[in-house]
Amino acid sequence: MNIELVNIRQLPWINKGNVYQITDLLTGLKYNIVGEHNNRRHADYVCSTKADTEIKLKTANGNFNNNWYARPCILTIGDRHFAAATHNATHPPDMLKLRSPDDIGHSGHFCLWVLGATTDGSTSYQDSMLRAVQQACEMTIEGKIEEMTQERFDEMLENWLRSQNELPPSNWATAELGEAFKKAVDMGITDGTRPQGIPRRQELIAMIVMSVEKMLNS
Repeated sequence: MNIELVNIRQLPWINKGNVYQITDLLTGLKYNIVGEHNNRRHADYVCSTKADTEIKLKTANGNFNNNWYARPCILTIGDRHFAAATHNATHPPDMLKLRSPDDIGHSGHFCLWVLGATTDGSTSYQDSMLRAVQQACEMTIEGKIEEMTQERFDEMLENWLRSQNELPPSNWATAELGEAFKKAVDMGITDGTRPQGIPRRQELIAMIVMSVEKMLNS
């Protein structure tokens, strides 16, 4: 997927009533929107359906109330994808010409930014939104974002787990728990490998049972 970083005047602008897609880069979740430009300063939009609102709500940890945190995202218009930013704070007015709040499951609207967008409000808010646009571009590699599949996720997770298994004990653990760790190895509770590896539940259960049995038999 090629990601374009464009100025607001270069954007093929959102037309009233058309459906577009937003990809939230902090979660990977995608939802559809309808919107219109706001005097070419930025775009105002609402979710396209209640299902889209439910997805967007997940990116907001279930809260649209005063949630102005700037979120890097990708705006998809046709077959083009643009670095953008949005937030999760619904605010007046309702965009009744686009969707009824009863139909989409939320009142008010949200804002969508690209480079060069402005607001009549807080300068700090404007700066945070423009930084998030830049972040959306930086989160891609040479302007490209990798499609995340379950297979690719499993591969990345397996690589991370393997790297954790190969790490030596942390300095603090060696200093504070070194003797205890050695005793656990001597008692056969652990073999001492993978000191920073993530134990599975079955491993923890076995270690706990072994520890309790050794305590009862001592």
